[in-house]
Formats: sequence, C-alpha cells, structure tokens
Amino acid sequence: MKTRLALTVFTLLANTTWACSNPVGQAGNIIFSDAAKTLQYCNGTNWINTGPSFPSAAQTGCTGPTGKAGDVIYAGNLGVVQFCNGSSWIDTACAANRTLGGSGCSGKPAGSLQYSSTANELQFCDSTNWVAMGWGCTGSAASQTGLIDWSLATQLQKITASDGAANDNFGYSVSISGDTALVGSYLDDDRGSNSGSVYVFTRSGGTWTQQAKITAADGAASDNLGYSVSLSGDTALIGSHNDDDWGSNSGSVYVFTRSGGTWTQQAKLNASDGAASDNFGLSLSLSGDTALIGAHNDDDRGTNSGSAYVFTRSGSTWTQQAKLNASDGAASDLFGMSVELSGDTALIGSKFDDDMGADSGSTYVFTRSGTTWTQQAKLTAADGAANDNFGNSVSISGDTAIVGSSFDDDFGTNSGAAYVFTRSGSTWTQQAKLTPTDAAASQNFGNSISLKGEVALIGAYFDSGSGFSSGAAYIFTRSGTTWAQQKKLIATDIAASDNFGISVSLTSTTALIGSYFDDDLGSSSGSAYFFGTP
Repeated sequence: MKTRLALTVFTLLANTTWACSNPVGQAGNIIFSDAAKTLQYCNGTNWINTGPSFPSAAQTGCTGPTGKAGDVIYAGNLGVVQFCNGSSWIDTACAANRTLGGSGCSGKPAGSLQYSSTANELQFCDSTNWVAMGWGCTGSAASQTGLIDWSLATQLQKITASDGAANDNFGYSVSISGDTALVGSYLDDDRGSNSGSVYVFTRSGGTWTQQAKITAADGAASDNLGYSVSLSGDTALIGSHNDDDWGSNSGSVYVFTRSGGTWTQQAKLNASDGAASDNFGLSLSLSGDTALIGAHNDDDRGTNSGSAYVFTRSGSTWTQQAKLNASDGAASDLFGMSVELSGDTALIGSKFDDDMGADSGSTYVFTRSGTTWTQQAKLTAADGAANDNFGNSVSISGDTAIVGSSFDDDFGTNSGAAYVFTRSGSTWTQQAKLTPTDAAASQNFGNSISLKGEVALIGAYFDSGSGFSSGAAYIFTRSGTTWAQQKKLIATDIAASDNFGISVSLTSTTALIGSYFDDDLGSSSGSAYFFGTP
C-alpha cells in the first residue's frame, strides 16, 4: 500500500527563532530542491537532504503510483516515506533503520511526519518508531551522507586569528564539533617563542566568530601547544608534544572545558611512564569521556617504536586507563604517529612499519571491553610498498576506517592515496583505494583525513594546481560499497605555498580545512576555511 502524503509536519519543542535561507524557512519546513532533485527540510540553520541528490534526474515522472518531482508518499509495504525525484521514488531512510508491523507512533499513524527540534531532524513514523529522514545507514540523521550535496559545496568563510602574526602557523591543526571549531597555532609566541596556542570559533547563523584564545597555564617556549587538537562537545583536547615535564620533549596534553562562553583548563595529562623525547601528544583524539594520545617516539619495543595511551574522565578527573603497544612493534615504527578514537575502537597509525617493505606502514585497531583494550586487527594496504607511509593519517567512523598513504606512487612519486577498510564482526577488509581524479606526483594526497558516516574529506597539501604546494582537499562519498569523488575544494584566494589541506575536519554539513602557510597576517601566519552548501 502506498499513501500520498500532504506535507503537514507535527513539531516537537519548536520554540525557536532559527531560520534557513535561500529560500527562507523555519525549522521543520519542507521543500523540493529543483537543483539537487531531492526533498529537503530546514533544521533551523541549513536545508538538509532527506535523500540522495540526483541533479541530472530525468523529469519524466514517477510510476507505481504516478507522481511528479516533489510528490511525497508513504510506502506501507516498506515502512518508509518516499519522494519523487522526477523519475523514481526515493527512500528517505535505509531499510536497517525501519520497523514494520506496528500500530503507530505516539498516537500518530504510520507515515506521519514530525520535526524534532531537540534532535534537529525531520522524522517519519514507520508504524512503530519515529525514524530520522536521511538516506545514510550509519546512525542518526546527523551522521548520514544525504545531509547535503557535497558536489555543490563552496567556500563559506575564511578565518584568521584576531592577533595573528608571521610564522604562527594558524591552521596546522583543526577540529570541528557542531557549531564550534578549534584551530591550532603551534608556533604562536604568547608564552615564549613557539609556545603555541589554540583559537576557538563558534557559529551563529552562518557566521563564525572567535570566542576564545587558549594557552597553557604553564606554557613555555618551544612547547608547541596546538600542534594537535580534538573537540567533543564542550571539551577540547590539545597537544603540547614538546613540553618538558618528564624530560626534554616528553610531551603533555591539556584538557579545556567550556561553561557558557568561558573556557577553563580542567586537566594536564602526562604518561605515567613519560620520558624525554617521547613526544606524548603529537597526535590525539577525543570521544566523549575518553582520550587517545599518541607517543610515537616512546621506546617500549625499541627506539622510537611508539605507543598510545588511553585516558578516561569521571566527573572532572582524568585517569590513565591503558597503554597500547603493537603486538609486533619494532624500533623506528612510529606507532602512534596518528590516532583516532570512535567509542570503544581505537585506530593507531604506524607509518614506518616495514611489513610491505621499508617504511611501507601499517595501522592497528584496538577495541575496549569494559576497561580492557585488545588489539583486534593490523591493517596494511593490499598493494603496499616501501616508503608508502601507510598510516600517516587515520580516521574512523563506526565500522569504517580510512588510512592515508601520502607517499604512495600510483600517479607519480608521492602522489598519495587513501584506503578504506570496513569491519564485519571483528574482521576488517579493504573496501577501496581512493585517489583523486587529477592525481599527480608530489601531491601527498592522504596527508590528512576526516571521515563522517559515508563522507570522507581528504587533504592533499602539496597539490600544485593553483601554484606550487598551494594545496587542496577532496570530498568522497560512498553509495553502497562504491566510493566516488564529489568535489575538489580549494580556497578562493589560494596561492603558492599556502599548504591548504594540511589539516581537515568534517561534520555532516561542514568541512574545516587548515592552510597554515597562508600569509594574510604575515608570512606563514596561517588561516582556515569553512566549506559547505549555502
């Protein structure tokens, strides 16, 4: 049974003045985008796709039942709301998210629509539950691919530090979470030469504004605070890998939290067995109340074999939970050079591991059960070769991991690549190898990576399409098991040697890209850019 729907939306907790633009709309309003050929709703800030975009969809009409572009039906046999994109009826949620055979949702019949302003998403009743509209199959609507059409992404804003200066390297590290972004400036000099700092920006409407500048209470020259950053809600994790608490360049990590608009240092983290030159904090990742921190020059398995540490928070107290080493770690592997954490799964790069040849690289997966961490898998590229540096960057989202190999040579020396792996049960399998359509020697594609659901943002900071090492970043999306490049992103004012793409971070609707050698406030003062759809 398929029922044609009148678009009446029941709104939950919709006392909001937020609005979308182009066209103007309030939270919960629904439109059909003629450009993207998809049904969209306003989430209070942006127009969000409920299904995949088909800009070239034929406009011959839909059949079974008959419909035209923008018509909406409830397919009772499938338990899903569908829209006509001009030629086909398109599901607004994948089968894995739907339950049939129920009697309705909160007194509303199957096929009813409502807008939840607590979740900022449009939902339909599948006969049993309220289901977020959005065509990805990985979690809530906020993590799904269909939120925007990345092929239409454009530059939204460029940001610089309010007090930026030459050689600050603002943009070397970036992290974005919702309407808040962190940008590292690890050679800033507030606490001494190259002591480092981090800037916080927040978005109101469509505009990003600097909210705070963070420095360490005990910061000192050459500490390099902000070399690495990770943001989760109101908590910022900031690396200072050349801090000297446990010896020269032993490294440390700072935790800052926000209350209202004020950021306060909550903790300083050090490895329980920290030692000189460990560089604890060169890489890090924050997921809720758990932090994963790399110390790539730790010597447990030989000189510079590397390690990673897990810390957890209870209340406002942070405690070391585990130290992780590769089961087959060896000298000079640099295990921990890159890390990322997603829930109870940790991804740790070891870019100088030698399994496929000298410095071919590898990446390890660890999982947590209770408080115990265990190595689940070791990942290597199917076509790995010497000097590929597989594992120089890593990102994980759910059961999908992407690993950068920026010195891969498929399209010339150091052209670069990124590998996608997926997990089924506890088994990881290579799904794809990604390279850009304009791949070239020395591009270093894969030097930075951020994965969100079915979307990957991949940096190529030595791309020379706009001048030598001007840089670029690429958006890839997955449909089923197939990955395709959607867009090459470059700054509107890009110039030679900007190194745009040195750092990247992605949410469901916004890409943040660092350009640490940009010169707006002096040579190599640095900048960062936001991309999305207007």
